[in-house]
Amino acid sequence: MSSLPVPTQWILQEANRGSTTQAYQNALYRRIFQLKAELRLLESCRNAIVPANRLPAEVLSMVFRNHAAMVVETFEPWDRRSFATIHVAHVCRFWRQVAHDCKELWTRPLFLGPGLTNYMLQVNAQSNNAPLTIKYRGERTPNYTDALAEALSRTDRIKCIEISEGEVGRGILSQASGYAPLLEKVSLDFYEDCEEWESIPEDFLKGGAPMLKILSVTGMLIPDWSVLPLGRSITHLKLTVPSGLEYDGRPSSKAFRNSLKEMPLLRSLSLSYFLPDDGAVTRSPSAFPLISFRALEDLVLEDRFDDINDFFQGYSIPTATHVTLQAGYLENNDELRGLLERLKVSWEKQMELSALTMTAGLDYDGAQQFIFNLNPLNYSPVSLSVAFLFNRPTCVDGAFSAFCEHLHIGSIASLTVWQEFSAEHWRTFGRLQDLMELTVHGPSISGFLAALEEAFGKDARTSNISNVFPALRTLEFKEVNFKDGTHGLRRSLACLPERHRYLSLRFVRCTNFGADDFMSLAETLPDMQVALATY
Repeated sequence: MSSLPVPTQWILQEANRGSTTQAYQNALYRRIFQLKAELRLLESCRNAIVPANRLPAEVLSMVFRNHAAMVVETFEPWDRRSFATIHVAHVCRFWRQVAHDCKELWTRPLFLGPGLTNYMLQVNAQSNNAPLTIKYRGERTPNYTDALAEALSRTDRIKCIEISEGEVGRGILSQASGYAPLLEKVSLDFYEDCEEWESIPEDFLKGGAPMLKILSVTGMLIPDWSVLPLGRSITHLKLTVPSGLEYDGRPSSKAFRNSLKEMPLLRSLSLSYFLPDDGAVTRSPSAFPLISFRALEDLVLEDRFDDINDFFQGYSIPTATHVTLQAGYLENNDELRGLLERLKVSWEKQMELSALTMTAGLDYDGAQQFIFNLNPLNYSPVSLSVAFLFNRPTCVDGAFSAFCEHLHIGSIASLTVWQEFSAEHWRTFGRLQDLMELTVHGPSISGFLAALEEAFGKDARTSNISNVFPALRTLEFKEVNFKDGTHGLRRSLACLPERHRYLSLRFVRCTNFGADDFMSLAETLPDMQVALATY
């Protein structure tokens, strides 16, 4: 005990006497405070000799920025693990000072508590006004309304705004009404099932956003085309009106064209129920000269057929690589042929299509559906996907013929066919001179077998044989139901000409097709490479 400091010895002596005087209590608390302060000083000295703390502040700041970049790439601002970006400020006093001076750590407010969000905004304001990235996922709670409003009001420093799964409070976007010289991306994705639709306020970014490149609005009402912050820097534009909602926010053909003409850098255009519907281009095509999107790479249009048809009468997409069209409820195929002809003229890249997937059947509501996919994703870089709904089943046959007549499918090398197609359709497929891979995807292959029997059976005319599937090398049946057995398949394949003797034949997840069927095919077709897959 004698080795202890004198103040501590006195406190211990008083404690042994059972003292409870005020003087004793004051001395005790004072001594605890002194020892803790001394301990902090010693720990600071210890930290000073740690190699990591002997790094220059500039080097340590670089480490913090790299660490933050990895965290930001992995975790969203509402994920607890994203707190690791500023956790470095809790290690020691030196690290805290370096972290406070490292502005990149405070440019993305975390939504893990309103107090933390406001604190990060406060530190950001002290960090040379670094550009802000605001990513928020609403959960129908008002907890962050004030903090989000404060962040959105700083338009002079905002670089990115991403709000998803909102509501975030009525009129919250009105806070972002000023000049936004640094803003490059705006993505607004709101709920579509709320009682009252959210609308983009008329004063949203009215101050201007000259550097805005990406604008995406989903699940919100756009009361007027003029409220959108469009400009010459736009490269990606996506507008999705709530599905099935009829409202007066569609742009006029004139306003629509005037805006798109001022977007020479546009690379991606996705419009869902937001095309002009005034029919002005159809009525007076000479008043609307053709506009060519020379930089466009991706085009997605989902709307009524007439509105999509009007689009291709006024615009061309020569260099686009991915085109997706979706429309519904056609009465006949005459107009479809006109649309496909205009698409063929305006889209030069369609000459590079080499893979086709076709589906004909019923959609979830029982309507006839026709989906025509050229170059699916695994056959990039060029792709086309077209989906239509028909009121009458006979329209599907006409749609198939229209596509074959008006699109360049002669170079198709890979074909996947879903659902059932007639022998007439298969005859068209058989005339594809470059077709090397064919996948027949359930449930029935009766039309396919009928076409083979017609082409290669006993009654087939030999003069036609050389023109049917001339380049075919791989034939795959996927999820086909062989409820009537495989006798017809064996008979049809056995009639194939000599050039098909070495055909690679595969069966994937087929029903009513077992080991006996597999062995029977292998024996009947000894030259073919027959494989059975269960994956």
